[in-house]
Amino acid sequence: MHTNTQLRALLLTLSLSLLAACGGMGDVAYPGEVGPPVNAGVAPDGIGVTPGGVQDIEYAREQVASGSLPPSESITVEGLLSQHDLPAGGAACEDLLCLRPALGATRSADTGDLTYWVYLGMKSGLTDFQRPPLDLTIVMDRSGSMGGDMRETEQAVVNMLEQLRPDDRVSIVAFNDRRRVVFEHGPLTDLASVSRDVLSVEARGSWEIESALEQALTIQRAAGDSPERLRRIVVLSCGYPDASASSPFAQLVADAARERIGFTFLGILLGYDATLGALLGQTPGGSYHYVQDLQSTREFFGADFDTMMSPLAYDLSMRLDLGAGFTIDRAFGIPGDSVGAPSASLDVATAFASRRGGGIVVRLQQSGAFDQELGQVGLSYTPESAFGWTSEHSEDKPLSLPAEAATDVFWGTDTVQKAVVLVESAEGMRDALSLRESGSRDDALARMAQVVEGLRSAATELDDEGLRTELAFAEALQALM
Repeated sequence: MHTNTQLRALLLTLSLSLLAACGGMGDVAYPGEVGPPVNAGVAPDGIGVTPGGVQDIEYAREQVASGSLPPSESITVEGLLSQHDLPAGGAACEDLLCLRPALGATRSADTGDLTYWVYLGMKSGLTDFQRPPLDLTIVMDRSGSMGGDMRETEQAVVNMLEQLRPDDRVSIVAFNDRRRVVFEHGPLTDLASVSRDVLSVEARGSWEIESALEQALTIQRAAGDSPERLRRIVVLSCGYPDASASSPFAQLVADAARERIGFTFLGILLGYDATLGALLGQTPGGSYHYVQDLQSTREFFGADFDTMMSPLAYDLSMRLDLGAGFTIDRAFGIPGDSVGAPSASLDVATAFASRRGGGIVVRLQQSGAFDQELGQVGLSYTPESAFGWTSEHSEDKPLSLPAEAATDVFWGTDTVQKAVVLVESAEGMRDALSLRESGSRDDALARMAQVVEGLRSAATELDDEGLRTELAFAEALQALM
């Protein structure tokens, strides 16, 4: 463990430069909604489960809404999946988390060959979800670069305070080149007074996050490590830290994770940072969000606050043991893994409670004679103790295809069909943007045409409002190319 002096010495190298100027949205260039899809409500069969890491593609949506092409890296599969209702279905779960896989088969548009898919959905035994008591430290940027965005930051903090309960404890640290404790750690007994203090914070000075993060970690440590309470640091900033693996910031986040202190970063009206998203996706308790305007900030910490603060389990491992007829081609939705390299073991640092139900999707290739019995998938994880489960969990589920899947398209559930459509859409948009960035405009347009047609067909077949939202987004992106 680092002492405060050692940690300060490490963090003194954190002189961060803004990756993009902070500022409001431009004119909206298409009528689609910026924000979660319309059907992003409570999962119909209880609380949903979603991997940590990047929780949205809001930066890409905001860029398209303002008439600009987003960077290809800003569209991630895990971000898109996390914004949709993908209920795992299946039998009721009597543990904190249970694995509920579903299978599908599609035909390649290029070759006509069948491709097989496994949707690794999870559901929770928390049918009557209630967030455990929370120790929360809010770190808010008040540097001069926040001059045009202080309202968004202050409003987000006030919205968080409005969601707290009498058994929660909170502290607020504002920073520029110095740190200021706006509220000492403890129960929130006078919301109006503390809100006025937050709303009076002015943006000025230079940007130095190191001492504020150090103090936040010190506050969390002093609050104690009761296994019945959640612990979380939430940072709202207009600047991104150096999130490379060897950086002091990465060291601090890792130290916090080892002590069961989660870390959430909210980029306020800032460019997307893939390195930060990957780091938080690979760190137990980590999550990353983008906030694009004042209205979305007001809505951000509403019904989803409790789930956003609630990791359910850590160090999840999903093991695919396939028979001789199939091999793993790609894995999608693994936080921090944009490549999706094939692996028999898929590791997820954190599973969060969700009003929706994100998931992980694996694409298979047939490597031998078709076998209805694909093999099995296993799940193991360490539960978050605040929910009352303390023993490590392990289970195995068989994977079986019907005979007709040997020769024809097959969907085990509507959920696996929608999940595959979202995976292919995210990958297609990312590919198209990469082609456009390299100057291959015709190829980019052709790739986007595939995405639009796939979304249009699936939205009609499934009569899904969320897919219609994505279709409008894809059409707007196509028009900008």
